[in-house]
Amino acid sequence: MSPAEVLRVADVIFSAPPPRGWLDCALAVDQVLRALTGRSALGDLAGAYATPAQARRLIRRGGGAVLFRAGVMRAGMVPCGPVPGAVGFTPEGRWGFAVAICAGPGVWLVPVHRGFAVRPDMDSCWRFAEWA
Repeated sequence: MSPAEVLRVADVIFSAPPPRGWLDCALAVDQVLRALTGRSALGDLAGAYATPAQARRLIRRGGGAVLFRAGVMRAGMVPCGPVPGAVGFTPEGRWGFAVAICAGPGVWLVPVHRGFAVRPDMDSCWRFAEWA
C-alpha cells in the first residue's frame, strides 16, 4: 500500500463525525487498517469494548502497552519498521498511550477528535507477518 492511500483512507475515517468521534485511537486506527486490508490489527481486542468507559476499565486492568502488544500479536502482526500500514504504539497519549498508523517513514497518523495529529515516530510498530 502506498503512503497516499494510507493518508486518503485515514483522513476520511479520522475526520468522520460521531460515532467515530468518541472512539479511542486504537479502534480508529483499526478501522483504517480494516478499510485498507480487510483485516483487524487488534483482533479480538477490537470487540472487547464499545464505550469510552469500557475502554478505560480494560486499559486499567490490562495496561495499555501490554494490552496493545498482546492484541496485535494475536491478530498475526509482527514487529517492524515505519512502513505504510504499520500500526504504532507510544506511551505518550491522552490515556497514557497512543496508537497510530504509518503513512511512511516519519509520518505517523494519531487519531484525535475529528482528525489526526502527525508524529515523527512511535516507540514500537507492527505489521501483518505476510507483508515481509
